[in-house]
Amino acid sequence: MNLQKRLYWILGVGILGLIGAWQVRHMLPPRHQAAATPAPDPKEIAAKQELVRLRNAVIAAPTAAQPRWDLIDYYNRYGLSDKAGEQIVALIQLDPKDKKARIALANALLGKNEYLKADEAYRDVVDLDPNSIEALQGLAATLIKEHRYMEANSVAQRALKLNKDDVNTHVLLATSYLEYALQFPDPTSHANELNYARIELEDLTKALPDKGELFYLLGRACVGLHAQDGAVHALERAHALMPDHTDAARLLAIAYRAAHNDTAALNLVQQMIARKPDYAPFYDLWGQIYQDSGASDAPQKVLVAYKHAAELAPNDIFFHERLGKAYYQAGDLQSARTTFEKVTQLNPNRSFAFQQLAVIYTRLNQPQLASEAARIAKQATFNEQQLTQIQELSKKHPESVNLHLLLAERYRDLKLPGPARDEYLNVLRLDPKNSKVPKDLVQVLQASSVPLPK
Repeated sequence: MNLQKRLYWILGVGILGLIGAWQVRHMLPPRHQAAATPAPDPKEIAAKQELVRLRNAVIAAPTAAQPRWDLIDYYNRYGLSDKAGEQIVALIQLDPKDKKARIALANALLGKNEYLKADEAYRDVVDLDPNSIEALQGLAATLIKEHRYMEANSVAQRALKLNKDDVNTHVLLATSYLEYALQFPDPTSHANELNYARIELEDLTKALPDKGELFYLLGRACVGLHAQDGAVHALERAHALMPDHTDAARLLAIAYRAAHNDTAALNLVQQMIARKPDYAPFYDLWGQIYQDSGASDAPQKVLVAYKHAAELAPNDIFFHERLGKAYYQAGDLQSARTTFEKVTQLNPNRSFAFQQLAVIYTRLNQPQLASEAARIAKQATFNEQQLTQIQELSKKHPESVNLHLLLAERYRDLKLPGPARDEYLNVLRLDPKNSKVPKDLVQVLQASSVPLPK
């Protein structure tokens, strides 16, 4: 697809559909102004005058780029991104090879979560200039947003070769490594990628000691590697820099527990519940801490905490599994049954809920249901063990096409599209003509200007 056709595709819904309509009536004086209206603000008058001047400059030289960039700068200063977008599109229509304008368009699309269009827009720039670091960085960021982590890593590696000291590229590289590993059911099966991410993030946090998000990412890598001390250190710093970041606080509480510091975990969870009462994971953690406390009132508090977590997050499997177990331990078999049955509806591939249901049905004198639940539990357990074995074998034999293919098909069956896609990419990397890779994925890769990960 040539550049002009791609531009038309990006603008397929029309300019107004892409960047939205925006009215400037709030910047213009009303027709009928009451006598009691206060005198206009001098800054507002100056802004209106500047807008008129900039628009007139565009009208006077409609094919010149700089007047439009000046107008774009004005719109961006006042938060009028839609109007800025109109001018960016006009620049590209004037010169389809304007890299600056095309990157600005791609950035705007990424900012609007239009990932497919942003992907295409960044690739257009890469086609124009394969050495555009800004375009490669934007494409890597877009691929991360699309959960295409192997491809994002490949693009980031390509940008790194152009400038090994670019901080943004290192952030993208670390993020792609981290998200790639954490998308799998067992992240430790990709410990190499977690270690790469950790090394990158340790360097980045030294260079940028006040960037809380980097410490949060480092904490996630350490948790994935079961490096408790590193996780606690990184996440304490993240929490100090971003006290309202709920995921950072949640992960810090988990790290405290892994480091056998339930007191610190409980204090943090209670503080965060007071500040963020609608965040389900804090209640789930609260229940886990009390469950391990051995306190006389623990069963009651545990049940209350797990119920609250499940109510706030009705589709979270793990919250419901713990709630079902709490109901069972409290002797409420009917509630336990209902909860575990919901888990099997949310995810029919996990063995734990079927194992619990087999016991519950037996106690409720429903032998046929108990037998069926036990049968499904046995098959699910076998599948889980088999997946673990294949993962371990693939770690030992990373060049085995068949093992990557088995993993891809298993992840696909488990409805894990990200891991499945990346394993299929591994297959194509090792065997570019493998006929078992889905044709739609092969076609997407053939149309892509980004090479397969090495």
